[in-house]
Amino acid sequence: MGSLSDDFLPSDINNLSNLRYMKLPRDIISSICGIGKLKSLQELDRFDLRNEMGYRIDEFKNLNDICKLGINCLENVKDVEEARNAQLCKKMRLTCLDLVWRVGTTVGGFLSSRTALFADEDLIGEN
Repeated sequence: MGSLSDDFLPSDINNLSNLRYMKLPRDIISSICGIGKLKSLQELDRFDLRNEMGYRIDEFKNLNDICKLGINCLENVKDVEEARNAQLCKKMRLTCLDLVWRVGTTVGGFLSSRTALFADEDLIGEN
């Protein structure tokens, strides 16, 4: 028997490209591989990034209608280029952006909370 998320959602849910709203528990939403294919999605309260294809920050590149976005586990972003490829600065409808690093993780030898001070600009594309 698989996990709750495996049993709860069809594996091809990411093919619903016109889906605008999805109210599900965070762990279930974060289990959707290729969430970036849901191009019409307007709210994504929290998505946990992973070091796996289909769960990386570049999934957000084509979510151009997104109004509310929460990104968790930003310590899993491998570099500045990957962060910029998400093109968060081009999300013209984005009114609420929540960026979360896990406390106590290290990135480049620094605690992630310290790194976050420098990485926010890279994530949203401002110089």
